[in-house]
Amino acid sequence: MPSADHKLNTLGLLCPLPLLFAVRDLASLERGQVLEIIGDDPGLYEDIPAWCERAGHRLLGFAEEEGVIQCWIEKGDEADSGEDRPGDPDADPAPDRA
Repeated sequence: MPSADHKLNTLGLLCPLPLLFAVRDLASLERGQVLEIIGDDPGLYEDIPAWCERAGHRLLGFAEEEGVIQCWIEKGDEADSGEDRPGDPDADPAPDRA
């Protein structure tokens, strides 16, 4: 499995908390660094891949043993993700309507 630069323990936490903590922790890492998430919420299998795709990060893989799920995410370049977030002051304004 990949070597992690930071580990996040979300055991006992249910959606959306593991994803929210992952977003927070990944924000503190540099591009190319790896976050390892350890949890037991099966929702990780759906939430993490969808978020990585939207946010421009790379999902390196999952492993599971005795109900404990591990996943590894390589931080990408969020600026290149193409995702405009509601309320984002840098997002393009809505087009004028005539």
